[in-house]
Amino acid sequence: MLIEMTQTEDIRIIRLANGGANILSISNGMAAALFDAFNDALTYPSCKAIIIAGAGRMFCGGADLKDLPIAGELRDIFDAIEQSAKPVVVAMHGMALGGAVELAMAGHGRIAHSDTRFSLPEVNLGLLPGLGGTQRLPRLVGAEAALEMMLAGKTINAEEALAAGLIDHVTNDDVVAEAMALIRNKILTYRRTDQITPPADLKSALQRHRNETHDPYNQAQKLILDSVSAISEDFETGCAVERSNFDLAMKSENAQELLRDFFARRDKKAGREDAGPGNAGRSASQAQLHC
Repeated sequence: MLIEMTQTEDIRIIRLANGGANILSISNGMAAALFDAFNDALTYPSCKAIIIAGAGRMFCGGADLKDLPIAGELRDIFDAIEQSAKPVVVAMHGMALGGAVELAMAGHGRIAHSDTRFSLPEVNLGLLPGLGGTQRLPRLVGAEAALEMMLAGKTINAEEALAAGLIDHVTNDDVVAEAMALIRNKILTYRRTDQITPPADLKSALQRHRNETHDPYNQAQKLILDSVSAISEDFETGCAVERSNFDLAMKSENAQELLRDFFARRDKKAGREDAGPGNAGRSASQAQLHC
């Protein structure tokens, strides 16, 4: 089972359930299952709000690196979630890595257990957040904080995420139960991230980070800066720049080398000589770094 669905009165709960890390895999049908579950909730008359959460030990370890060439399917799903007429609250615990953070930012409200850690580690593989992350994160936390996370693959905890504006609420209790209570008590303020005004510190943050010394072999850092510089009132134009830069990063020699090394180390750790395409879903769930 890739998705678990429950209906509690007027709230639909969608849980990611794809192995230990709940990877957002396209190739094994996980992404399609999420989209189907979301659309089912949208059309179900008794459903007034949607919660997306993770089953097991964490929210989500991100996208499957095997799916990089077809990552656009996830972008479309995230855009549909953001444009939903019904409020979507993302409830996180454990880890939210890479594409998981990008999924969360497409929701209209975000809460997390106090144990949650957030990271956009794509730069460590010569890549950049390519599912809307370079456009949504600065709108939520400001350009300076967003660039610190993306350029260095920095990990932050739940309290830091709350202070920055990445999430709206932190709890020590069951995160889904807390989300339901917040929805029913009308405590959360829902908003679409794509409609948030570009950050006031955009120009100054870009100037400061462009003046810093970055890894000359990692083209992704420049492409992250170029993508963030494309932020404007026109959200889709910025996303188009991000998509183009993501493709450039993915095809770069640096990213190809880092990805080969990553897969080799991961497969060696898993005790297998060859992680063929048929193992993509299982392999990704065992990896320590996703996209």
